[in-house]
Amino acid sequence: MFLAMKKLQLSILLVLFAFFATAQIGGMGVYQSLKLPPSARVAALGGYQIAVMDNELALGFQNPSLLNPEMHKQMSLSQVNYLADVGFGFAGFGYNLDSNTTVLGGIQYVSYGDFTRTDEFGNTNGSFSGGDYNLVAGIGRKWRHNLSYGANLKIIYSNLEQYYSWGLATDLALTYHRPDRNFTAALVARNLGFQFSSYSSTKEQLPVDLQLGLSQKLENAPFRFNLTFHHLNIPDITFVNPTQQVQVISFNDDDDTDDPNKIALAEKFGRHVSFGTEILLNKHLHFRIGYNHQRRKEMLLPASNTFSNNKGAVGYSWGFGLRVWKLHVDYGRVAHHIGGAANYFTITSNLSQFKKQEKAG
Repeated sequence: MFLAMKKLQLSILLVLFAFFATAQIGGMGVYQSLKLPPSARVAALGGYQIAVMDNELALGFQNPSLLNPEMHKQMSLSQVNYLADVGFGFAGFGYNLDSNTTVLGGIQYVSYGDFTRTDEFGNTNGSFSGGDYNLVAGIGRKWRHNLSYGANLKIIYSNLEQYYSWGLATDLALTYHRPDRNFTAALVARNLGFQFSSYSSTKEQLPVDLQLGLSQKLENAPFRFNLTFHHLNIPDITFVNPTQQVQVISFNDDDDTDDPNKIALAEKFGRHVSFGTEILLNKHLHFRIGYNHQRRKEMLLPASNTFSNNKGAVGYSWGFGLRVWKLHVDYGRVAHHIGGAANYFTITSNLSQFKKQEKAG
């Protein structure tokens, strides 16, 4: 009976994946801050990482089924000086309830900086600020046959000047982990929920994202390859700027009626893919590199721009992880646009290590 109930619960989760995966594209939903990476490591690997089972607590924010006993009393702090005056970060703490169950508590925050308040005549009347705050409570539980499942609950508050909004979201996740083969696969439905208090009379959709992640570490080489398919709930996530001329792509040379904004099927598929590679030199030093195809295609300058031939490293990211004393310091740099990049910093530590040192003293 107990196993039957567990199977029923898992079936319900899988049905919810399909039911709540409502189609939308970027910029047409609310609480876009939910899509920001919670750590320098995730940012360096292309902005997505849901299929690595280790002790980094921030991965539990991406995929709650990755929460495991190695995260017991693990603390994570991230800070990013984003573009312009925008800054955001993540702070979290993990705890084991038993040998199979780990919980996460944390907050993700975004500060949009200060703005000058003016009237309709351009007269300055002070200033105002804005920000988003997401309180997170997560739980992950090991199941059977190398499976684990988990869920995050997020209470969202957003404000800008006198306007504010409240929302509720959840993440549902399932992970298959084979440590004997250094392989992990995960399925995550992120940001399922609703806006129960809107900025105005119109309520908007949340940025739902159905993700499939795979990772494979080579047995005799210090490389781990990560592949993430994101926004699988939206078949076509390409964006065509109506102010830019798009090259015609035709599958039939005799067809003279092609849509000038037509994009090849392979390109549409590529927008869903993010790559990442970790070079695990030893337990004290890791290097990372990532590529986000959607970011590169959408953030390049238009062909009519004088600097359009200078594509730079847009869409690419890199970083490293370094263990110093009882702290693990991660750095990531992401090229969002040729005009600017963002630097990510994360510090993680296990508080139980300091407690052991005090007892030893």
